[in-house]
Amino acid sequence: MEFDHKGSEKFTFENVETEIRSKTHQLTRNSNIIVRDKIKLTVYSPNVLTLTLIDLPGIVKVFNK
Repeated sequence: MEFDHKGSEKFTFENVETEIRSKTHQLTRNSNIIVRDKIKLTVYSPNVLTLTLIDLPGIVKVFNK
């Protein structure tokens, strides 16, 4: 896995969350704001289909049962 902002540095599933949190903190300065900047993560695998995930921060829906 690679993040655009980290060039060709490789990441594993174990350290992706830490990097996303770190970059989010950097972009938002740890405040509750929404920024237009993107965090792009590319996952490479010969065993999966191409998939695009889009996170819409600030848009939250809670389902109650």
